[in-house]
Amino acid sequence: MLCNPTDTTTFPVIECSPQLIGPLNASQKSGDPCTWIFSAQVSNPNNATVSFEWSFQDGTTASTSLPQVEHTYTLGSISSGITTITLKSQGCPDQSLTAMVTHNCFPCPPGQHRDSSGNCVDEFPKNQHRDANGNCVPDMPQPPNGGFSICCFLILLWGILHMAGGSLLYFGLWIPAIIVSAVATIVLGIWIGVCCWPCALTFWRCCTLLKWVLMINDALVISLFALFALGASGIPWVILAFGSVSTIVRIALAASNCGSIPNIFDPRTWPACSCP
Repeated sequence: MLCNPTDTTTFPVIECSPQLIGPLNASQKSGDPCTWIFSAQVSNPNNATVSFEWSFQDGTTASTSLPQVEHTYTLGSISSGITTITLKSQGCPDQSLTAMVTHNCFPCPPGQHRDSSGNCVDEFPKNQHRDANGNCVPDMPQPPNGGFSICCFLILLWGILHMAGGSLLYFGLWIPAIIVSAVATIVLGIWIGVCCWPCALTFWRCCTLLKWVLMINDALVISLFALFALGASGIPWVILAFGSVSTIVRIALAASNCGSIPNIFDPRTWPACSCP
């Protein structure tokens, strides 16, 4: 049978309708420099079955049914490279898009950690440390204007006078000890009235007052014990008396849930110069 050149016939033509539309979008997840989000657009009017293959610069791959994926790089992985998305649909050629990615997923230097924005920051902010509750607090109590503080002056003056009076008492110098101790009591009273009122009304649970008393009294006990150990003649019961005061104050601090005990050798743990 001969074919007539003018004869016609019909046959189905499979149209590859899914189309991958660029660009391939790549963005870092907020606050996490190791996690990136990739996405692209797809035109698929005939709802053909499609899948997406992902190839990342660190050598890993992924498969998804949607043109988007979230990928987390490992610390220290290759920082720059190309990420590829490939659209696959049966009977159609593969289509691909690429994006260049440069991430900052690397370990922070020693003594640093990542903040909520993903940046490496110091473990402790400058001039701060963590208290017993894990909160960052100033290393040293500072006056509001950064200059002279009458409260710090008064409490430190009281500490010096208290230690001087206790030392005189240890050596049996009763009259000078009484005079110095009286002045120390006046200074402490002024500090309470100016810097620790009305907290001091309930002194047994006024944590700032208790901590200062404990700290200064501990310093006195340590000094007197050092003198005793070095053979300086004095009255030993004076050491026991002041040591008993420190013990009572420690019990009051614990009962009042005042937190950590200040360390006289670590100014970062000292309480504020005024009561809250």
